[in-house]
Amino acid sequence: MLFAPSLANRPMLIREQGHSVKLIRAERNPDSPRTRQKLIGTFRRDDGPSRALLAQLSGDEQAALKRWLSVRHDRQEHAQHRHTIDAAHSRLAELVVAINSAAELLTPAQADAIWNELVAVTRALNRAGYPKPKRERKPPATPPGQRDLLTPDA
Repeated sequence: MLFAPSLANRPMLIREQGHSVKLIRAERNPDSPRTRQKLIGTFRRDDGPSRALLAQLSGDEQAALKRWLSVRHDRQEHAQHRHTIDAAHSRLAELVVAINSAAELLTPAQADAIWNELVAVTRALNRAGYPKPKRERKPPATPPGQRDLLTPDA
């Protein structure tokens, strides 16, 4: 006698191919102990599943698809945030150059908005555990009449 495991607890397969997502169910072949994969349906990754496709899924399959979509959405959001953080330093440097070279073009409302956003960035960095770095201290100026013995004469 052949042992055929129960398919009741077998998860639905979810496969991404390009911009489409395929939902596949493993079904037991009644003539043999083997299982076969049956395509339940497909949907475009950006559009999400249709109501008709969701109606074809069991409760467990709907829950699995909902978890998969949630994890996928979280990963997408995480990737977008990483891109924004990676570009933040260069964008702020561009802002500094623009203000330094064309400060007269900046309106008071724009300046207020920039100051408010900088305060919000400071708060967010503090909440994330990144306190404001300490400024590098410049060496004290040498009093007049004294020379530094380590620097060569000009």
